Amino acid sequence: GGVAVLRSSAHRSVYSRARKNAPKPKVTHTALPATLRAESVLTFDTAAYDLRGAVVAMLHRSDPSIGSFAHPSLPPSPSTSTSPSPLSSPPDGGDGGDGDYTSASTASPPLAQARLESFRVPPVALLGSGGSCEASQQALADLIASDARFLSAFHALVDQVVLPYLKARLVAA
Repeated sequence: GGVAVLRSSAHRSVYSRARKNAPKPKVTHTALPATLRAESVLTFDTAAYDLRGAVVAMLHRSDPSIGSFAHPSLPPSPSTSTSPSPLSSPPDGGDGGDGDYTSASTASPPLAQARLESFRVPPVALLGSGGSCEASQQALADLIASDARFLSAFHALVDQVVLPYLKARLVAA
């Protein structure tokens, strides 16, 4: 089980036989210090850097082919909550289309009620062959690249929190 996630990994590459005996690239750098390779948790003020709100607002404007928010009052459908695979056929023999995760006539809840955890991706958006995986990924990438609120929140977090944190860890190492 689990919640399906759109990823930008639909690209395919063909193995080149000509590269089989090619020399490996020369390593011109050293490994990161052990203190930087160790897992570290970075905490930040989620109210000051509201990525969640920016993502919810962005997804609320997205095309229904990418996904939609389930209504808080509606229970999750079997195809999104208990099926062994997000790509498996629903028990009723449906085709895995939009109707299997949310009624097509049901609009997303108002933005104020939308929760990131209730965003549902239609199974067809995850299928490469015969599905709309590549188109959905491209639409999502275009949405992210053009969303000023999300980009502003993301850049502020990276510039004001992540980079200073990494710099401090590098200096301390």
